[in-house]
Amino acid sequence: MAFIAKIAPIEMVVGQNIRIDERTMYGGSQILVGERIFIWTSERQGGQGLAAAGRVINLENTGSRVTADIVVEASVLRPLGLTEIAPFRDIADGLPVSELARMLFRHAHNKVAMLDQQTTTFLETHFH
Repeated sequence: MAFIAKIAPIEMVVGQNIRIDERTMYGGSQILVGERIFIWTSERQGGQGLAAAGRVINLENTGSRVTADIVVEASVLRPLGLTEIAPFRDIADGLPVSELARMLFRHAHNKVAMLDQQTTTFLETHFH
């Protein structure tokens, strides 16, 4: 499984560890050590949208919140932000970009959410 964390903007460098502390939604409480996680920095807080990908190396999960240490493995190569996903926020067609828009727009606050395989594959294309 893979997850996405929408967080306040922070500096991230490949190889660096970062710590997140966010509420869980959309299955985010199922996250485990070793999971792939995509980092989305909140544009409403000055972030860029999809920013990095990494792996969970330490985790404290209370069910409604998760605190995780993540090693940053890749910086985004192809931008993906609110501008690109906004047109899909009210479309229920099951496409990866529509699923992202639903998760990131419907509840605009920061969060950790679980991703399906199609959405994970779509996000991976922004790193290769």
